[in-house]
Amino acid sequence: MDVDLDAMAAAVGPDTGMVHICNPNNPTGRVLDGDKMRAFVRAASPKATVLVDEAYIELTDRPEYNSVAALVKEGHDLVVCRTFSKIYGMAGLRVGYAIGQPETIRKIRGYEMSFGGNTAGLAAAIAAYDDSVFTTWSKSRILEARAIMLAAIEKAGLEALPSQTNFLFVKVPDANKMKDAMAAKGIQIRGAYGKWSQYSRVSTGRIEDVTRYAAALPEAVRA
Repeated sequence: MDVDLDAMAAAVGPDTGMVHICNPNNPTGRVLDGDKMRAFVRAASPKATVLVDEAYIELTDRPEYNSVAALVKEGHDLVVCRTFSKIYGMAGLRVGYAIGQPETIRKIRGYEMSFGGNTAGLAAAIAAYDDSVFTTWSKSRILEARAIMLAAIEKAGLEALPSQTNFLFVKVPDANKMKDAMAAKGIQIRGAYGKWSQYSRVSTGRIEDVTRYAAALPEAVRA
């Protein structure tokens, strides 16, 4: 349930077009050590473009330490992707951004799907980017919701992987049955991720909705 950076670095060769890492990881919620990530980027980027998805980085305990974005300024062949879908709460507006070398960004621009862009999303993103009061509040509510979920998971006799995101990867008897049992109670969660049929990915939400999940969990486990 973790990423082996040494094995990935060793696997990068002349035929490697791109190396992709999601940190913190989706769906596990785990975060890779910042120093180890920086060492990996420095080792792998001379051989291939490294793409690091940092969608959840603002939710980690140490965002600045965990991020590799500063390595772009060092000239490495690195692209860091961020989104307004998580801590900013704009999932429905579908807006994000990439940080990379000028030549790489020029190549990416050639694949934009329209000239106008998502103007509503962009306006919201510009307004929200420097709104530290909101992001501080948002993170506190997400951590509060995650704590409620963790307490309920432990009380139900289950375990969850350590998470630095707005979701938990919970070990259950059957993820798809858990999804159906929760759906019967009007609560929507994810089913199995590929072969991981015993792990249920559950996102935080409004406190009142997370509380409903917590209350329904014991009965859903027995379903």
